[in-house]
Amino acid sequence: MNRTTIVCFALVVFLVSVCTVSIFAGAASSSDGSEFSTAQSTEDWWPMFRHDPTHSGNSNSKAPNTNQTVWKFNTGGQVGSPIVVGGVVYVGSYDHKIYALKASNGDLVWKYTTGGIVVSRPAVVGDKVYVGSEDHKFYALDASNGNHIWNYTTGYYVDSDPTVSDGVVYVGSEDGKIYALDASNGNHIWNHTTGDMIVFSSPAVADGIVYIGSLDKKVYALHAKTGAYIWSYSTGDMVVSSPAVANGMVYVGSYDHLAYAIGPPPSVPTDSMPSIIILSLFIIAILLVVGLLAVALYRRRHKV
Repeated sequence: MNRTTIVCFALVVFLVSVCTVSIFAGAASSSDGSEFSTAQSTEDWWPMFRHDPTHSGNSNSKAPNTNQTVWKFNTGGQVGSPIVVGGVVYVGSYDHKIYALKASNGDLVWKYTTGGIVVSRPAVVGDKVYVGSEDHKFYALDASNGNHIWNYTTGYYVDSDPTVSDGVVYVGSEDGKIYALDASNGNHIWNHTTGDMIVFSSPAVADGIVYIGSLDKKVYALHAKTGAYIWSYSTGDMVVSSPAVANGMVYVGSYDHLAYAIGPPPSVPTDSMPSIIILSLFIIAILLVVGLLAVALYRRRHKV
């Protein structure tokens, strides 16, 4: 084996080693934070509609694999979706009440009576429960005993599910407005008027922007601190769906039978560019090495 062949062989070994390390390193870095870890705490409470302000709908809690009835609790009316925090289930009912029940056995911890049916799902953050009612009011109650802390009166039903982020409660009302209220005392921070009622759409909050749908067929993006209009997107019919935000995109449904993904157009992720460059160089290097080997073998056979 002459010197040219040895050099080519060494070059191939080197390039394969570099690319193997790069591919494994890229795979490791791309997996960090891209998926929810299954090793996290099993006590991942569900404090608000769809779990968190972005409406991810994801929980790391351990889930049951059987369907045995553990307990039942009878309210005086239709029951909405529950929230579970700190071993307590919080849920509203059409009997005008909000209930706090022990998650382990269903025992009543407390109940609070509003002036209308409660369609809104509560949000529980810190020591407060936040929930709307069809008495036009939005309530903050003490999570431990149900005592009234404050309420804010809107212009119509509050069936929207509240979202709490950075000390601010965001909630829609069927008066056509989305409200931002101080979570500690209920003081009005801002409101933004849409073109029609906000019925069941719950605000999603991500990266300082609030997203919400309205019966005016639009999805709105507003500045979380000021309520300033950023953009709106028109669908073909009413938007009762609650937006979800993930990976720089807003996902929402409409009465026009369509689901929408709203955001920047798809592009090649910048994180993948180094891998593409390395792969291209690797292919070029292989072709170059094959060419050099062919020349070396030709010269050896013909003794050029």
